[in-house]
Amino acid sequence: MAADQGFTGEVPIHGDVLELLLSYVPLVDLVPAAHVSRSWRRAVAASLRHFKRAKPWLLVHTQGRCSGCPSSTYAYDPRSGIWIEVVDAWRPPDDPLSVETYDLRTGAWSACQSMPAILKDSCSSAWLSVAADRRRMYVTEKVSGLTHSYHPEARAWYGPYYLRPDSSVYYSVIAFSGHRLILVGLIGSSENFESLKLWEVSSDLQDIDEIAEIPAELGEKLKDQYTGVPSITVRAAGNFVYMHSPERPENVVWCEVAARGGRSEWGWGRNAAIGEKNWLERMVFTCASVGVAELETAVAAGNRRFRVKETPSSI
Repeated sequence: MAADQGFTGEVPIHGDVLELLLSYVPLVDLVPAAHVSRSWRRAVAASLRHFKRAKPWLLVHTQGRCSGCPSSTYAYDPRSGIWIEVVDAWRPPDDPLSVETYDLRTGAWSACQSMPAILKDSCSSAWLSVAADRRRMYVTEKVSGLTHSYHPEARAWYGPYYLRPDSSVYYSVIAFSGHRLILVGLIGSSENFESLKLWEVSSDLQDIDEIAEIPAELGEKLKDQYTGVPSITVRAAGNFVYMHSPERPENVVWCEVAARGGRSEWGWGRNAAIGEKNWLERMVFTCASVGVAELETAVAAGNRRFRVKETPSSI
């Protein structure tokens, strides 16, 4: 009789148990979970604080080489260890060489002073690396290390400076990791790649301090057997720096940059945007800090859907 009078309803889950369970749920799936009830919304927030915090995402946009070819977008969430296909319509800008500034206080765009004449012959993403924060923008030639900075308040360019820690760097790019200006440099030569290092650069571009070096086995993930590592693409947000070689677009390497004096963590994974049908498509890598609030905004817009992709668990 006692067995026949078992539970007829579900046992509620709450408190630490719920927070722990939610830590195993992909970030994108925490959006509907946060709308179950107020207590679940608090549990989602607590789980992100106490167990697995949200980490910056890598976004990969692809587009065929013909005009009007369909595009696709994939995002990697390091917190959940998954790739997500973002079903959306994306098109590259009409004028990729235009330079403008956006004022966060007024919400207005304005044309800025032309780049220094010495950079005009290389004013494209193929030759220049650009990094910007709220105070200034830095532009560096990837091969020579020649660098200029633009100050919005003064509406003027300054330089040139040379960002070359030593003569062994043959190619470098810059990016902001949090408030830190990071220089990523390839060591050796394009045919004889030896290593990859990260340096922190002072805001006045006068001091350069090494902070991390890629493990040898991950360096092999960037190397092509015929061309070596002639170049590198870098995107960063928060304390995450994502890197990939255009010669090996199927692999993505990341570095979680530690605070000064700490040990940085490295990892890698397969690029979910790569497939047999789109191997020759152009790819644009971006990076952003993504949390439940940002995903809720994207879902509320009504024109995006997210599909988790099955990928190797190498990251």
